[in-house]
Amino acid sequence: MFVHGLWLLASSWDPWRAMFEAAGYSTAVPGWPDDPPTVEGGRRHPELFAGKSVGDITEHFVQVIKGLDTKPAIIGHSFGGLITQKLAGRGLARVSVPIDPGPFRGVLPLPFSSLMAASAVLRNPANKKRSVMLTYDQFRYAFANAVDEAEAKRLYDTFPVPGSGVPLFQAAFANLNPSTEAQVDSKNPARGPMKLISGEKDHTVPWAIANASFKRQRRNKSVTEIEEVDDRGHSLVIDSGWEEVARVAKSFVDRFVLSWRQVSVGVELGSKDHNHDRENNWRDHGANPRDGDEKEDVLRQQAAWPGVLNPQEEVVRQVPAPEGDQKRAQTTTPILGRDERDTGQHDDRRGLAGDFNITDAVIDD
Repeated sequence: MFVHGLWLLASSWDPWRAMFEAAGYSTAVPGWPDDPPTVEGGRRHPELFAGKSVGDITEHFVQVIKGLDTKPAIIGHSFGGLITQKLAGRGLARVSVPIDPGPFRGVLPLPFSSLMAASAVLRNPANKKRSVMLTYDQFRYAFANAVDEAEAKRLYDTFPVPGSGVPLFQAAFANLNPSTEAQVDSKNPARGPMKLISGEKDHTVPWAIANASFKRQRRNKSVTEIEEVDDRGHSLVIDSGWEEVARVAKSFVDRFVLSWRQVSVGVELGSKDHNHDRENNWRDHGANPRDGDEKEDVLRQQAAWPGVLNPQEEVVRQVPAPEGDQKRAQTTTPILGRDERDTGQHDDRRGLAGDFNITDAVIDD
């Protein structure tokens, strides 16, 4: 299941769907509530996007997932990455990959570049009730800063639609609002494996935000990883380099569904008899394809992948990066009851001069 972010539509995932389907996955992109089917339709009717909150979007996907026979793998970008983490935190994901994910309550860094990118909406409080279309210059800064001018113009002509102002206001004030919808249960033992992906040159969600999200998520018992992709901005899922990012995401998903070659990234499309045979195959590998008791589900996953989900000791190590060891990549698989360790490996890097990086405050979930 793919979850798009603010200013994009479900169709932005079309190349990704083709890649995953060619590998034997079934895919689905439900889109956000009331999304029009085309970019042209979205630009003609900006009112369709107004007023959609993080909670509205999350509940929309919850209802879609409840209609499935098995937990999907979920991949989300930007605010879709925040929604992905919320869904995983509710135990609804088999495995999840948030890409340049929007921040949630407890993620404290506030880089200047993020404020600049969000200023298209946040500069006018009335935008909370509206939808806002990015100008080309705003899109160039927030999304397409890492591609050349010709590609930036092509992307702008092809992809962006007006975006709801609500999620940006919710994220901006999440750490001041204990009841915010922009919060994630990062400690749920049924969260499942998660890999965060960060674009090195992303203005909208710089490394400081992605890494802070990782630090919150790695408190979970399940495998938690983060990897930075070189020379990539916020458009990394739609620009000409999308395939490199898709391979990173797919490699992680494959690790946890390799025994289930037909498990969906969205919905099951096979016949009932075929699905029944598939479920028998899942059970042969020590896992139950249907939601059950959360504790039992975790134990089944541990039995299915010994040494991956059931490590003998805590691991904080470097993950080999596809294009060389210059990439930042971390993984942590904490053992139950063990305090997490902070390697401090990347804490000294700040996104841009003037970034705010609040490290001493603590906000309880």
